[in-house]
Amino acid sequence: VMILFIMAAYNQHRRQQILSAGRTQRAKKIEGTDVTGGDGEVLVAWELKAGLKSDTRLVSIKLGPGKRLVLYYGDTVLREVDLRFQTQVIIWRPFDNHTHFVIKIPHEYDIILRCSSPLDRTVFIDKIQGFLNDIGIGYTVEEPQKRVMMADVYTKRDRQRLLETFFKSVFREGAQLGAGDIGETRRDILECELTR
Repeated sequence: VMILFIMAAYNQHRRQQILSAGRTQRAKKIEGTDVTGGDGEVLVAWELKAGLKSDTRLVSIKLGPGKRLVLYYGDTVLREVDLRFQTQVIIWRPFDNHTHFVIKIPHEYDIILRCSSPLDRTVFIDKIQGFLNDIGIGYTVEEPQKRVMMADVYTKRDRQRLLETFFKSVFREGAQLGAGDIGETRRDILECELTR
């Protein structure tokens, strides 16, 4: 019981750090996104952006209300996942690393998280499992090797590359560039990278 009180106080302190750490000059504040207010439970961890070890940010994940999972950076919504049409979620927690884990949701790119300690990871995963049980979504916990897990994650960057390849191939077919001479403008379009 005492450990739970200590963990609650520690999580409250970390939550306050997240709320005060938002970069408001780079992201527009979205009204009504008070992370600590309203329904739902808030969990805190480090997100590994695009799966890169060196590119992390302290985020909070709000479970609920309803079948929603919302990822915040400070008071800015980074991502909102609608779970209404999901039936199964996969949680990867590597057996050779006790702080990292991945939440895999079908038709979404993966959420890669790192907790401060093995105990935080266990509590975090237990709360996610409880949330999924409460909203009637099944889950599977798999324990791959961390190296394999990080190689197999599907990141936002992977999705952007796939979309870029798709649009380039559609453009090639639509413009019928296979047989004829490619104009300079068309060549530039095919060689450019899609950006946000």
